[in-house]
Amino acid sequence: MWKRLDRWWKSAIVGRSVVLMLTVMAVGLGVLVVVGVVDWRGEAADDATVNGKLIRHTNAELMKNLETCRLDLETCVSSSKDSADPSNKFHSDPTPQTELATCRKELQDYSSRLESQSSIHESSVSEVKQLTKALRDAEGACARRVQQAESKAKKARGPPHANKKYTDLKGKWSKVTQELQKHSRDALRKQYGEGKKIIVNMQTNAGPLAIEMAPDTLMPYVTKWFVDLVGSGYWDGCGFVRAAGHVLQANCNPKKGPHTYPSIAFQEYSEEYTHKVYTVGVAGFPGGPDWYINIVDNVRNHGPGGQGPPEANPCFGKVIEGFETIEAIKKAPHEPTGFNGIFDPIIISKASITVV
Repeated sequence: MWKRLDRWWKSAIVGRSVVLMLTVMAVGLGVLVVVGVVDWRGEAADDATVNGKLIRHTNAELMKNLETCRLDLETCVSSSKDSADPSNKFHSDPTPQTELATCRKELQDYSSRLESQSSIHESSVSEVKQLTKALRDAEGACARRVQQAESKAKKARGPPHANKKYTDLKGKWSKVTQELQKHSRDALRKQYGEGKKIIVNMQTNAGPLAIEMAPDTLMPYVTKWFVDLVGSGYWDGCGFVRAAGHVLQANCNPKKGPHTYPSIAFQEYSEEYTHKVYTVGVAGFPGGPDWYINIVDNVRNHGPGGQGPPEANPCFGKVIEGFETIEAIKKAPHEPTGFNGIFDPIIISKASITVV
């Protein structure tokens, strides 16, 4: 009897152990399943958030591109109008405006569709990309169509018609200046001889200067204007008032007593006689009576368009003696900035003419 009880007790212990082991395994498996479900839901939620942010970001970028396209199209059409010509047929040609209106409607349609799609978080990124491509294709097509319409409008207008009054005045001006140059050339040759070199000699408190005038074949008018002032004694008592980094400028501000300020009638200029180092030019628009010595190459700065207006400063002579005087004027105490005015102007005591 005791042996039977012992065998039963051992069998019960083994059975309980198996049951306990199976129970523990079942509980563990349940925990793993729950954790996996929770983790999957978290990842799904994260994916949805990222998708939403991406769609909203893409939508904002596309809306910005859309607005840029609209502005570009309006600028494209507006810039093609020539408001200065009231007879411009473009204002009555509806073709560019019609194309612009059609393009704008197409872009608004794409915009509406994009706004609708981006408001739904479930919309896919691929669909947004497709809309993006469609929008960009529409932008390119619109730009091409507006450009073609603009080209057709320009052809319909024909070449711009020159203002007859302006053309007539320009022709008369050219004729008058040519006559003035011829008169000046004839006067110089009669007074100083044909083919002669006219030298202007100046005595200053910094030393002497000698300036050879430009040939009368190139700069007859300004040469006569300057030597006439020399012959009248105009430059006596005037002086150099500015020592800038590129020029040494003279005028008659230092001169005592009343005096006039004669200017030139037009900006005479020759491409064969330009503002190289140590040449002399007339300052201002209209130029004169101020003049200057170029102490650097000013061909570009003082040539046509270099000072703002399309005309150039006249270049009418070159220094042939007195380079030590130029260095002395450059070193004269002057303002470090701005006009670079010389504190005590270098006075021209006497100016005279010689012919060789």
